[in-house]
Amino acid sequence: MRWTLTFIIMISSLQSFSLGSISIPPLTVDRLMNATIYPSPESFFDEKIKLTDGDYYYPNEEGVVDSVAFTGIVAQKIAFGDLDNEGIDDAAVILGTSGGGTGYFIELVAFSNRNGEPYSITSESLGDRVVVKQITIKNGVIKMKMLTHRDSDGQCCHTKKTTPKYFIKEGKLVELSGVKHKLMETGVGGCNYSATEYE
Repeated sequence: MRWTLTFIIMISSLQSFSLGSISIPPLTVDRLMNATIYPSPESFFDEKIKLTDGDYYYPNEEGVVDSVAFTGIVAQKIAFGDLDNEGIDDAAVILGTSGGGTGYFIELVAFSNRNGEPYSITSESLGDRVVVKQITIKNGVIKMKMLTHRDSDGQCCHTKKTTPKYFIKEGKLVELSGVKHKLMETGVGGCNYSATEYE
């Protein structure tokens, strides 16, 4: 009887240790500032890039890396929150890309948390020289406060206030237009949503 009781206690301890040891580290600003980003159809670059302190500089025609053409996280515009309903904070960042001319192309990039490492899922182009004032994640939705282009604006100075919202569906960023999402079912690799009236 004593051996049986001891065996049960040992098994219970092992189970508790196993469950208690399953812990995924959170994403950090530093990891995102040094993340590898894979291109999506909306990206302004064709091959994966590795950020260093938030920036990646492209080599010129001679193969020399300079500061003319680059992609980087814009003013540390980073948000944390659960994007895939797994109970773990993921992240979204704002990237800006310059080819050396007057254009400055802005995109939203979503990351999942893979054992504490950021993995770029997908991105969405936001436009040339738009200004992202704020980015947040709540209830699986990425929300931004932005200044975009009016017909009367010059290319340098956007004044139209917008608050676009995106969520991830089937590995892509989908924009919400006057609706809020309702989580219906979680499947492998993402969530299914239905739309109802927005708050």
